[in-house]
Amino acid sequence: NARGQEGVSWNPPTEVMRSILMESNFSLPRAMLLTLGTHRAEPWGYVELLWTKTSAFFNGYEIPNNVNFYLHRAHLRSLQVGFVSVSFLGPAALLGLLLAIPRRRRLAVPYLLLGALTASVIALYVLARFRLQVLPLMAVFAAYSIDWFLEAWARRRYAPLGVAGLTFALLAAWCMGEQPAAYTTVSKNTAVMIMHLKAGNLDQAMRYRDLHRTSLEQSGLELDENTLVKLASLERAFEFFDTALVLPEESGEHHLAMGNGYTELLEVTKRGEKIEISDLARASFRRSLEINPQIKGAHYGLGLVDGRNGDTPAALTHYRDEVKLHPDHGPALRDAGLIRFSWGEGSYPEALQYFERALMAGERDPRVLACAARIAVDTLMIGREIRLPDTDPIPAYDPTLALLRARRALQLAPDDPIVIEHVATVFYANKLFAEAIGLLERLREEQHWRTGELTARINAFEQIRDNPPPPPPPPGDPDEIDPDEINPNEIDADAGEIDAGTDDGTEATPANDSDG
Repeated sequence: NARGQEGVSWNPPTEVMRSILMESNFSLPRAMLLTLGTHRAEPWGYVELLWTKTSAFFNGYEIPNNVNFYLHRAHLRSLQVGFVSVSFLGPAALLGLLLAIPRRRRLAVPYLLLGALTASVIALYVLARFRLQVLPLMAVFAAYSIDWFLEAWARRRYAPLGVAGLTFALLAAWCMGEQPAAYTTVSKNTAVMIMHLKAGNLDQAMRYRDLHRTSLEQSGLELDENTLVKLASLERAFEFFDTALVLPEESGEHHLAMGNGYTELLEVTKRGEKIEISDLARASFRRSLEINPQIKGAHYGLGLVDGRNGDTPAALTHYRDEVKLHPDHGPALRDAGLIRFSWGEGSYPEALQYFERALMAGERDPRVLACAARIAVDTLMIGREIRLPDTDPIPAYDPTLALLRARRALQLAPDDPIVIEHVATVFYANKLFAEAIGLLERLREEQHWRTGELTARINAFEQIRDNPPPPPPPPGDPDEIDPDEINPNEIDADAGEIDAGTDDGTEATPANDSDG
């Protein structure tokens, strides 16, 4: 209901939605008032929006969502002939509402129920599946119109028939919807393609993939960034399916490719369909492990499925299993490190261990570089060391190396908000206040919902820049430190080495341990 919305289908206003939610503190009544408040400058715009939604509600065109009427009609001949469409039902129901006014007391319940359901849909947004619950009541009033016409014809009441007929024609013209062929074709081909993939019919799925490409090229639709990302995931998925087609069906590699294809599809599916695709991906990865328990990438694939379904602990377990079998698996090391990093400072040692090993394995993901750099300037890492396979221990705290990695990460992904935020912290730790503040200001412009938080950080950086703390006293200065006052029991016993796969400085474990 915000200004600039169409009120048809689901297109949340990204630019204002976050600010409304944050300003309302996630209070529904407050969010509703702020949403309507976007029309304050032009109140008539909200009236126009309601009229647009009302017109769409009674329009003969059913706005598709997932599997829709037009999809079934395209593949079921029984629906192609003789069906009663909303193009008739809508105007007939509206006319029935007028003709039944003399019997309004007897039909009070249908009247009130139809009004309540219609208002509930129009108050939110119009979609075919939301309107579905209203169609039976529309059928009641449409049937009343038919009954009235038959009775009037039998009584030869031609004048009322003419007036009613003209009214129906005007209402039918208003409800006559032009079906957007391009959108419907694209939606139809995508839905059928996913259905064939779920059934394992790769040949048929690829046929509809090609039709989908052609539809997009011919439609002239202007694709937004979100749609382009989904299309890229779809292309990657079919690259794996193409690979699976040329491999023996009972080979581990075939099922691994199928699992990877299904995993990519998780980026373009949601809700119940996402659950089905996730189950297919897991089944494919597990089948590949049954055929070849040592196959590279199957455990990692299982981790990706769990990660994309929000189960990061399960994902981490699968990544560790992958690293145990294949110590140089860069993506598994990378993603395990990112999960441990996201769990906070207590997990930083193990996260850094994974990041260092991922970098040794050839990973150059900008987020890995940025997160590893962020850990390396954390003062909790002072005095700690990281042990890597076949190398000497390296210091965990290293602001100079962190700065090099931060600059490289920013070069690789200059617009990634996660990279920007961690690089800003690294710049601050290296006393590069102007660059750190500049990055946070960029972030504040792009993430309006974090304005307060980022402004506070910028102010803190500026205060440290303008009022730097006094330098620490030189080591061994007898005027500052009295050796006789040092209590050996207060020395930090944890400031030693961090061994592979541990957080607490215990004995080293083998380099290919499941914990990394």
